[in-house]
Amino acid sequence: MVSREDVEQNQRRLFGFNVSTLNPFQTSGNPESLSSISANMASVRDLGRGEWLITLDDGSIWRKTDSVVPSFSTRRQYPVTVRRAALGSYMMKVANDPPFRVRRE
Repeated sequence: MVSREDVEQNQRRLFGFNVSTLNPFQTSGNPESLSSISANMASVRDLGRGEWLITLDDGSIWRKTDSVVPSFSTRRQYPVTVRRAALGSYMMKVANDPPFRVRRE
């Protein structure tokens, strides 16, 4: 038996990964999956060429994948929201800055 709390923790931990490829027996989508997560930024690394790695306080690592230039300071911790977007992509919003596309690393 798995408790509801365990299911919610696993959904949060796996948010951003395509876990359906890990389960070949799954034939339909999960209607109760998360649509977004909120966390705090733990660290940011500028990789150059407009690429950034953003680590959240839950341990998840996200890579910026579009050309939007973030205007937040890499020395501060900001509240972050990551939400599902169209065609399996994800959008990250840092504080009050415009959202940008990310993928889970």
